[in-house]
Amino acid sequence: MSIENRKLKVKLPRAVREEGIKLWEDCLIGTFIDDDVPNYGRILSMANRVWGRRGSVSVTSLGAKSFLFKIPDSGTRSWVLNSGPWHVANKNL
Repeated sequence: MSIENRKLKVKLPRAVREEGIKLWEDCLIGTFIDDDVPNYGRILSMANRVWGRRGSVSVTSLGAKSFLFKIPDSGTRSWVLNSGPWHVANKNL
């Protein structure tokens, strides 16, 4: 640890950084634009119906409007990122 410009600076060991990268490399975060968010079941159903053809997609709520999508297939993740915008129950994601 060190202090630079009156801010605490922490340098993580390489092993910790690599473990963090492995933990989150399969994940994307999606946020709904509107306050009216579809229910969790509809979001999970859409994610697996549309994105889960090469492996099951898990969905975790991160709060009122944001969700973590774990998509194990790298090709599918790239396709999801490049093919949006996405909608669930006519709500923009």
